[in-house]
Amino acid sequence: MRILCWHVNSIKWRPVKEIKAISEPAAEGKWSEVKDCIACLTAFEKRDEENPEIISQAVGGIKEVTGQVKVMRVVLYPYAHLSNELSSAGFAKEKLNELKKALEKEGFEVHKSPFGWYKEFIVHCKGHPLAEANRTY
Repeated sequence: MRILCWHVNSIKWRPVKEIKAISEPAAEGKWSEVKDCIACLTAFEKRDEENPEIISQAVGGIKEVTGQVKVMRVVLYPYAHLSNELSSAGFAKEKLNELKKALEKEGFEVHKSPFGWYKEFIVHCKGHPLAEANRTY
């Protein structure tokens, strides 16, 4: 699994084109925005399908990043472009939802952009030394 974390003033996204075979329900064309959060661009990889600890590892990494900047709001943003060895779409969609629930159980406010959509997005990333981080599991 690969996660690119940005500490952002805001992240906005708008689903524009559905990938019908793998998409989850979303309001096409409707903007969503979350302010003052950690935006976690995520990609699940083939090797994650054999790793029963992948969700707990991801939670630990996200907690490390959020703890450094004292933020309890997270956006999970599926971003297949982080890897050339992606897991199956079904696995990624299922695990992304598990990750959301696991983070909520830890007390985080969690938002998720829709899986299986091409999206337009706008990010206003903060400029401090801890504003950008990546994790690989």
